[in-house]
Amino acid sequence: MDLRLEILKSFLKVAELGSFSGAAIQLKKSQGGISQQIASLEEYFGAELFKRTMKGVKLTEEGKVLVKRAKELFELLDLAQKEINELKDENRGKILIAASTIPGEHLLPVIISAFKSQNPQINFELESSDSELSLRKLEEKQVDFAAVGINMMTLQKFDSVELAREQLVVIMSPEHPLAEKKQIHIQDLLQYPFVTRDSTSGTRIETEKLLEKAGLVPSQLQIHLTLATTESVITAVSEGLGISMISSIAAFKAAAANRIKATPLKIPSPPVRSLYLVRLKQKSQDRLLDLFWEFVKQFMMKKMQ
Repeated sequence: MDLRLEILKSFLKVAELGSFSGAAIQLKKSQGGISQQIASLEEYFGAELFKRTMKGVKLTEEGKVLVKRAKELFELLDLAQKEINELKDENRGKILIAASTIPGEHLLPVIISAFKSQNPQINFELESSDSELSLRKLEEKQVDFAAVGINMMTLQKFDSVELAREQLVVIMSPEHPLAEKKQIHIQDLLQYPFVTRDSTSGTRIETEKLLEKAGLVPSQLQIHLTLATTESVITAVSEGLGISMISSIAAFKAAAANRIKATPLKIPSPPVRSLYLVRLKQKSQDRLLDLFWEFVKQFMMKKMQ
């Protein structure tokens, strides 16, 4: 005989009530069915579990042992179910990510979509911030992750996964005088109205570094407009309000839609910037966050193959 939980439940009910008929009524079974289950249980253990009396049934010493162990078994099963439910609940919730424009608009949506196809119960909230503010939010534990472009020195403070590499390119409207050029001299940036990101954005910082490396002063730019997002810069440039430098990832998408022209700078060894998903180095002790982190690492590994 297979020892099924249903039989043990019948046994415990008979022991509780001291009656086959009472157990049958509560369990909505026939009395004959209950009697057959107890008989099979006694055969399985090779022992008499109940003494029949005029008032019903009474547990034998062997029966008392089985009551004790059967209750322990059901308690363990309840505990197992509780622990499993807790694990399932850990896979429910919200992940907060502070992201600068390029990873927030062009990289994370693809990764999150793939993750949610396997974990639909988990939600995400992306806070749009520049790189500096995103990292500050992470360090202050206002968010779980940050997705930014940062330098190698800063990177040492965090655990990181590389999401993409990009270069800065010059963008202009298709009707702009620079639009026909194959490459743009860095000095050309000083000759036309310039649309830029705010001072703490990674794009603005990298643009100023390029100018300084070429022996130019960033203040020489004819800045006519400062905007908060890359998309707003693209829109302004497409409307003829000036030229700009932005991420090649965003620029080539907009150029493919004929909104702008995107042209590389004519400089030796154009710098390549990496974009990362980062988290604090100390362990999060949060299974949900670890689950997403490992997924991103595997996702990027497969993408690189």
